[in-house]
Amino acid sequence: MSRGAPIDVRHDGGIATLTLNGDKSVNVMGSALVRTLVRELEALRQDASLRLVVLSGPHGGSFQGGVDIAEMARFDADSAREFITLLHQACHGLRTLPVPCIARIEGYCLGGGMELAAACDLRIGAEDSRYGMPEVQVGLPSVIEARLLPTLIGWGKTRELLYRGHLVDAQEAYRIGYLQGLAPANELDAMLQLWAEDILRADPAAIRSQKRLIETWLETAPAVGIQASIDAFSATFHARAANERLAAFVARQRKPTSTDPDA
Repeated sequence: MSRGAPIDVRHDGGIATLTLNGDKSVNVMGSALVRTLVRELEALRQDASLRLVVLSGPHGGSFQGGVDIAEMARFDADSAREFITLLHQACHGLRTLPVPCIARIEGYCLGGGMELAAACDLRIGAEDSRYGMPEVQVGLPSVIEARLLPTLIGWGKTRELLYRGHLVDAQEAYRIGYLQGLAPANELDAMLQLWAEDILRADPAAIRSQKRLIETWLETAPAVGIQASIDAFSATFHARAANERLAAFVARQRKPTSTDPDA
């Protein structure tokens, strides 16, 4: 059963929330949803006021149950290549957003859904959510952004998930490092709000610079990443904004309190 528009987009105070509305009870994704996601991410990249992106399934439903198997069953080699390239473009769009992206996960997070979430900067999950890469169980290898999993959970756990094709619970996903936050379903949004407030409290330019640096660190040799860090640190002081924030911090530290002897 379709949930309506493939993706709902909501903007609120610098935060863009993308809600994935796939088909069937586990919220599977087909070409229409992935194509819409690519388009929406490209639009977000152009938004200078953007501070944070949240990727979510419907509240109370599954984040993503993977790719629509009924659609895949109709693929030939050419259409398979076209679809998987499109899904990679969506994952790459998430990774290369100029601001952090948090995946908010309830229900099932399977296959391509795990890859979408892996492409986000951070992942928080409900305690009853479930995770897995079951592609081999339907005759397919796990591909594209499954390549991100070893960086997140290590090669051993990646091999286990991909070879067995089994599901793990949220506690295991948190223990192995796939999830950075874990909460009861009814407290997930409170955790998301807390994390969002921390990010919004930071300097926007510093956050964007940090995002670029992290991607550089992931894509380059350590020496290259360190040199990029030196360049970014120096560039921060060109506009004097860093000086102003540092001076304000020093002033707050020097402000006398009621417990100070001379206050």
